[in-house]
Amino acid sequence: MAAISPFLANAGMREIEMPICRADARIADALAHERIEPWQLASGVTTPLIDRELKRWQLRRGAAVRSVAPEQLAVEAARRLLARPRAYVCGG
Repeated sequence: MAAISPFLANAGMREIEMPICRADARIADALAHERIEPWQLASGVTTPLIDRELKRWQLRRGAAVRSVAPEQLAVEAARRLLARPRAYVCGG
């Protein structure tokens, strides 16, 4: 968010990138093994290993992605890897 709006940084808050969850780390590892970048996953590039890991990823991510249509699953996984959650804390 700080890249888009400096509001929180100007208020004296510090940005912290949240650690990657296990499910996201596993799909990231599978992508690295197949030499596929997350943005390529969003554009439809896949392999049998990636397809299998996406199904596992969907189960591990829980209700947040269970309702996602199969054709959108890769896009959602890519979004999670490319736009990592961040937190803001008070102080420098």
